[in-house]
Amino acid sequence: MTASVWLGDFTDEGEFDAHVKSDVEARLQLSTELWRVAEIAVEKEEKAIGELLSGFSHSEFFLDEAVATAKQKGIASASAALVVFYLALRDSPEVWGSLRLLGSFGKEA
Repeated sequence: MTASVWLGDFTDEGEFDAHVKSDVEARLQLSTELWRVAEIAVEKEEKAIGELLSGFSHSEFFLDEAVATAKQKGIASASAALVVFYLALRDSPEVWGSLRLLGSFGKEA
């Protein structure tokens, strides 16, 4: 299982969805609709990265590595996350509009 993780500072799900569509989905141009291979979380306030990501499906495959990467990058918390499964990105920019690519994690990442 491979997962690519983006983080953002959004507290409104509609606003986050709009940015995911314009900043990530339009750029990736996947052959399948993003919602079929992705999950989002939007919280009312910032949460520690581990807490924010632990509720995602299959988080056991990427959580530890994602938390360690966030720590290395100096990211302690966020209020929104996008996880796209079965997607491993290489040499991709960190900034995607209003979202920040944390990285690709898990097997085959």
